[in-house]
Amino acid sequence: KMIWEELAKLRVDGGSYWIKKVKETLFYFIDKMSGKCGISGHDIIWYPLDFAAQLRGPQIYTDMYDHSDELHRLLNFAVNAFIEIMEEIRDIVGTYEDGYFSCWQCWEPKTSIGPESSDTAAQCSNEFYQEFCFPYTQKIVNHFGNTWVHVHNSGLHQLPEIMKLKGLLGVEITDDPGQPRAFDRKEDLKRVINYKPMIINCLLKELQRGMEEETLSGGTLYRIIEKVSIDEANKLMEKVWKYRINES
Repeated sequence: KMIWEELAKLRVDGGSYWIKKVKETLFYFIDKMSGKCGISGHDIIWYPLDFAAQLRGPQIYTDMYDHSDELHRLLNFAVNAFIEIMEEIRDIVGTYEDGYFSCWQCWEPKTSIGPESSDTAAQCSNEFYQEFCFPYTQKIVNHFGNTWVHVHNSGLHQLPEIMKLKGLLGVEITDDPGQPRAFDRKEDLKRVINYKPMIINCLLKELQRGMEEETLSGGTLYRIIEKVSIDEANKLMEKVWKYRINES
């Protein structure tokens, strides 16, 4: 755990073991997998509040009360570190069709730096989200242009605050054990996020039944959480495209 006395010593060291290891790994995948699949370099450095939580541990929640000034300085460092490292990573990975592949298995335009993830904030009130998460996320989005936001069920109370982000493209919702699934309340969630695009999980049979009954709304990426073969996926996509055409 980092102690606050070490805060002034923090810096981004491009020659450090772990940053070199990340670059080596990216070059390996580029060499072996280019043309076979999308390569993402996004999920390498956390967004500011999660970054700070990695250094401070669970104590970060009491830091919001007891060391708020130091925490704000750490969050500002995290913003600059994120931008510096991601710019370098993107130069290594390169673009595809004028965009990048996200760690959430989808393509996004080069102005997008999604998905923004602040799992630590999910345990906070909206007031603390606005102070310790929102402004630092916005700084990163301002630099790149746009973002998706990744949020867990436990953080859905923050959706109205998240919707205030300038440059927000959409929301990805991850289901947590013991929480109502996003799929079961998808229409309510669509209204909360002002009908922006949404990514949610579902079962294969739920997607199939929804298409048969024509109850699936558009503007949503339904992510099947079961194992599906490539052949099954291709056959399913034929139905998806027809469903999309019928809906339009």
